[in-house]
Amino acid sequence: MNIAQIDTDITFNTGASISEFTAADRLIKINNVIDDLHIQILQSQDGADFDDKNYTDSFPVETTDLVADQADYAMPAEMVKEKRLKISYDGTNWYKLTPFDINKVGVALKNDYFSVQAPYYDLHDNSIEIYPTPTENVTAGLQIWISRQMALYTSAEVTTGTKSPGFDRQFHKLVPLKVSWEWIFFKVKDYAKADRLKLEIEKLELKLKQHYSDKQRDGNINARAEYVNYE
Repeated sequence: MNIAQIDTDITFNTGASISEFTAADRLIKINNVIDDLHIQILQSQDGADFDDKNYTDSFPVETTDLVADQADYAMPAEMVKEKRLKISYDGTNWYKLTPFDINKVGVALKNDYFSVQAPYYDLHDNSIEIYPTPTENVTAGLQIWISRQMALYTSAEVTTGTKSPGFDRQFHKLVPLKVSWEWIFFKVKDYAKADRLKLEIEKLELKLKQHYSDKQRDGNINARAEYVNYE
């Protein structure tokens, strides 16, 4: 389902013309829904790591130059979650960084406590601190595997009308459904119709979560709790 078809479905579900529910407002709501569905996918996924199908490059591995005597490095701006970090203190030998939380350590940390063969890192809000601290400059000495943001729509892509959401096609219908529900519930206040849409959304979201939690069949079986709404 491309963006033009999503827009058509929104008009059909809401009965609102483009002058009532403007293109600019629809774009905001569509992107909000895509962000919401992205979080649901990340929370549900198994070992088959999700990445937006609209990206044409390889799976995101960001590189950063190491700077001598600098321990703190900014994380990629498009990162949603960090997955794995590797470091090379000499540009030749690579080692996996092990995460730990400095707040749980009861002593003052020194580089002497760590080795370049067994490095650690502490993740802050938008940066990481590396132990031990690099002692020389190394080009692209830090590699960071990340889950990145979804490719949201621009107004130009809406005009073109051909771009589809970056998750599996079977669940594209959730985008116009969720946008339509918000319009009908908050703007039109047709609560009976909103309830019908909500039921359809909840059924499809459950299938989405089950789908992304079971993509890697050739692996270990993980038991997961399933949410049931008894209301």
